[in-house]
Amino acid sequence: VRPSQLNSKLLENPIPVVWMHGSTDQIVSMTQAEELCNVIETANCPILKLRHHKGHMVNLNQKNEIIQWIDSIAQ
Repeated sequence: VRPSQLNSKLLENPIPVVWMHGSTDQIVSMTQAEELCNVIETANCPILKLRHHKGHMVNLNQKNEIIQWIDSIAQ
């Protein structure tokens, strides 16, 4: 997806986003991940930004933080 297209779609319909990225990710670079995060932020979407030191995976140590954030925006 091109950043400008994603931004325009998110501006039309802002959705909550959990953004998570690992610093040792070999698939998606930190630069690419941060660019996506910036697109989401400029579209004024509610966003939870999480970083970890693992690779291309979900860090389950951050599970409680994700649950709390989802609970807070679901109210």
